[in-house]
Amino acid sequence: MSEYADALAVTRLVGGVTNGEGTLTRRIREQPFAVLLFDEFEKAHDSFFDLLLQILGEGRLTDGRARVADFTNSIIVMTSNLGADRFRRARPGFRDESSGDEAATNRASAPRALAAQKHFTRAVQDFLRPEIFNRIDHIVPFLPLERDTVKSIAERELMLLQERDGVRLRGVVLRASAEAVELLARRGYDARYGARPLKRLIERELLLPLAVQLNQRQPLQRMPQAAATTLVAEVRVEANRLRVSLEEQAIERRSAAAMLAGDEASLAARAARLSELRRRLQQLERSSSVVDLRNTIWRLTEIERRLARAAGARA
Repeated sequence: MSEYADALAVTRLVGGVTNGEGTLTRRIREQPFAVLLFDEFEKAHDSFFDLLLQILGEGRLTDGRARVADFTNSIIVMTSNLGADRFRRARPGFRDESSGDEAATNRASAPRALAAQKHFTRAVQDFLRPEIFNRIDHIVPFLPLERDTVKSIAERELMLLQERDGVRLRGVVLRASAEAVELLARRGYDARYGARPLKRLIERELLLPLAVQLNQRQPLQRMPQAAATTLVAEVRVEANRLRVSLEEQAIERRSAAAMLAGDEASLAARAARLSELRRRLQQLERSSSVVDLRNTIWRLTEIERRLARAAGARA
């Protein structure tokens, strides 16, 4: 919502007589069953909260062309950093879970969750007008991440790394040890900044060395025999740092039946994709934007024909 920090930008949400359709009202009119996210809504201009009050109170919004957008079937989620700078954060690192006393851990976290609920509720209440705050159904505070959560994030980032074009198209298989995932989770988490440093750590200590090694290697030789080679990137921990090594390993080629099954699956996926694209194209052709564009082209064509006719009459 920082893009709508001034009053003129807020008008783009509902549009105007000359500005076309609003970016918000148009999407809700096209897809009323939606989840609508206002990210960091406190950064928006004050005029945005007048629209927000209308949305939360009446469940409807009228755009600049007097057309109504119905929000009654939408779920509205708003995120904010209100009160985060004053909230007492945990010490750097993870909470000690080695004791194994799960009941004691739950008893220690329950007061903190209750304190967070009260703190952030008060912060939102101090920021919003009473009539807007009274229309919010629930406030969900976010506490510092747990160890298992950060490990899951690290594993997900490694899976996304495997799907990069530079890795996937070269046929590189990425294998990370449990110690490497643990190191990423420990060094990539900060009590103040959350898990955002994790992505920078992966790019600096994993992706960069992997890219350097890939650029230094010659392309793999294709083998016509029953076996072929592939590159395996082993990620392990040495001296409390990540180490990436590339090795060539032999793999068995797929049989003709397996290749045929894979081709059929690929064709089925392409057919499903084409069906989805055709459906979206049909929705686009019926959308109000395309209709307005066709009407505008027709009007311009009529004006051009009239001007040509008038110029011929004068000649």
